[in-house]
Amino acid sequence: MKIWITKNSEVTVHEQIVTQVRVGITSGDLKPGDRIPSAREIARRFGIHANTVTAAYRELAASGDIDLRRGSGTFVAEAGSERSVGKASLDAMVAELGAMLVRSGHSRRDVAAAFSRWAESSGGAIHLIEPNDGLFRLLAFEIANALGCSVERCGPDEVASLLAAGKFVAALPDELAKLNGEIASEKRVQVLRANSIPQALSGHPKPSSEELIGVVSEWDDFASFARVYLAAAGIDIEALVVRSSADAEWKRDISLCSIVICDSVAGAMLGNDERKRVFTLISVQTLEELRGFLKDLGPDDQPLPGRE
Repeated sequence: MKIWITKNSEVTVHEQIVTQVRVGITSGDLKPGDRIPSAREIARRFGIHANTVTAAYRELAASGDIDLRRGSGTFVAEAGSERSVGKASLDAMVAELGAMLVRSGHSRRDVAAAFSRWAESSGGAIHLIEPNDGLFRLLAFEIANALGCSVERCGPDEVASLLAAGKFVAALPDELAKLNGEIASEKRVQVLRANSIPQALSGHPKPSSEELIGVVSEWDDFASFARVYLAAAGIDIEALVVRSSADAEWKRDISLCSIVICDSVAGAMLGNDERKRVFTLISVQTLEELRGFLKDLGPDDQPLPGRE
C-alpha cells in the first residue's frame, strides 16, 4: 500500500492515514485480507511517532475497516465484517480525500490532475526485482509516485511465471543481467536506467566548499552518489553529515546544514525545505517508458502468445 504523509499541513497525520486507508479500501486498491504496513513500519518510513499511527489504526479497527491481529500483523477486514453504519460511497470517499489534499495546500486543479494521471496508469502493478531493502523502497517510491501504480517485489525465479501471467517486470541492469537472456529480452521486462549527474544538477546553484552539506537516505550506498554529485559540481568535500532517514533524529542532525542532498523518499519527508537537493535514481525517460507500457498493456492483458 502506498501512503504519503505531509507533516507541514493543517491536516493531521492521523487524519491523513485514516483517510488514505479508507479510500484504498473503497476504491478496491486494498482488498479484504491484504496486509498493510505495521504502525512501526509507517512511523519509521516517515519519521513520525509510532503512537500517532497506532491511534489511526485503532480508529480504523474500531470502524471495522482493518483487523489488528496480535503477532500476525495488520490486515484489511474480510468481506462481511461488521463496518460502521452508513459507510461512505466511493464518490464521498474521493471527495473526502480531495478535500484533505486541498487543505494540505494543493490546488483543486493539481488534485484533479493527479487523479487523472492515476486513472491513466490503468492501475497496473509493476513487479520489481531488487534484493536490497533500502534500494527497493526507494525505487518503488519513485515509480509509484511518478506513475500512480502499485509496485510489488519479486525474485528472479518468479519472473517466468509473472510474464506467463501477463505481468510487467522491471529491474536495474545488474539484476536483469542475472536473468536468462530470452526472458530478459521480453517486451514486458523493462530495464531501469539511472538518472544522470547533469540531470540531477540541473536547476540547482553550485554549492560552495564552505557550506555544510547533509546527505540523507535509507539506502546505505546513497552517500557514494552524493559524493559523485559533489565531484561533478566541482566541490571537494571530505566530510559530510551523512544520516539515514530511518533514524528518528535525522532531521535534528542536519539542522545546521545549508544544503541537504537526499533521495526521493527523504525529499518527500522534508516537504518544502529549500535546502534539499533531491537526487532521483530513475531517469525521466525510463519513467515515461514505464508509463507507456502500463497504458498500452494494462493489468488485464492476457498471457503472451505461446505461453500457458
